[in-house]
Amino acid sequence: METHLLVYTTHGRHERIIASIQAGEIILGRLILNVLTIALVFMSFRSAQATERAVLMPQALKNEIVTREAWGSKPKPIPADRKQKPLWITLHHAGELFHEGKDDPAEFVRKMQIWGQNRPKLEKPPRDTYWPDLPYHFLIAPDGRIFEGRPVDYEPESNTRYPLKGNIGVEMMGDFNVQQPTLKQIRSCVLLTAWLCRRYHIACDRIRTHQDVAPGQTDCPGKNFYCYIKDGQFIKWVNEALASKEPSISLTFSSADHNSNNQSVQRPGEDSGSDQKNP
Repeated sequence: METHLLVYTTHGRHERIIASIQAGEIILGRLILNVLTIALVFMSFRSAQATERAVLMPQALKNEIVTREAWGSKPKPIPADRKQKPLWITLHHAGELFHEGKDDPAEFVRKMQIWGQNRPKLEKPPRDTYWPDLPYHFLIAPDGRIFEGRPVDYEPESNTRYPLKGNIGVEMMGDFNVQQPTLKQIRSCVLLTAWLCRRYHIACDRIRTHQDVAPGQTDCPGKNFYCYIKDGQFIKWVNEALASKEPSISLTFSSADHNSNNQSVQRPGEDSGSDQKNP
């Protein structure tokens, strides 16, 4: 009886030890599985981040971007009801004469922002509306630099009447009824437009100009740029950029023609009859 009890007790301890080992193996297995799962999730997140960075900031475009902080943006708060989901890319010119090498693009952008914030004091109705930030999301200088404007998450501003929500506004500095856009300017506009299409899943048939969306109210972006929209060349260049090819941009004029007009530059808010009258 005593021997049997000893054997039984020994066997019981043995069985309990085995059970403890098995339970430990299960716990360890689950811990390893959890660690592996976390590692895979982290790797996927990093991969997604890398992909997102590649979409958001391809190197050719990154080289041209001038951030809001870099040019000294001082925006005012934009109301939450102005938030939007980007659906369209709308192209503009400034409608203000701009001389490359003489006029400072950063100063131009800063003055435009100040003008918008002071419109109630400077303009007469109905143009006296308050603009807390730049009316455009991106502004492209003749040297190809792209200045960040208001955040894309907020609809743009305009003096013309059309549904603003859903539009990404891209402006090129200059008056393209008088001046010609430069090769660098158009290249940056093409690369930027292609990035916006990819980033926000916007089809190329949703690329348009200000005069397309506000017919009879403006001739923006000017005949010397609109010709590339009308003949399909601009969309062709965007499609090449979307295919990771260098756009085969061929212009019908010399880039030197951009500065061919000798008139002085008119700043936003002046009586120029320009697209700053009708952003």
